[in-house]
Amino acid sequence: MTRPEDYAYRVLWSQQDGAYIATVAEFPSLSCVEENQTDAFFGIVGIVGAVLEEMEESGEDAPIPFANRTYSGKFALRIPPEK
Repeated sequence: MTRPEDYAYRVLWSQQDGAYIATVAEFPSLSCVEENQTDAFFGIVGIVGAVLEEMEESGEDAPIPFANRTYSGKFALRIPPEK
């Protein structure tokens, strides 16, 4: 089972809102707005925990955290030589 702590979080100051906004990369529709960074961070972690519980109860698959994803293959990039 995936834990809320496994996901990629970000907390930014919003001048427009006059508050901190916390987001989680794997759930782009979720956010938490608070007056300080700590409350914003723990708020979004709590929201993700509740969403994961709901997903488990309904039989939905949770997104794989970016840190747990594996990739294979190569990405080739062609660039002109420096002059």
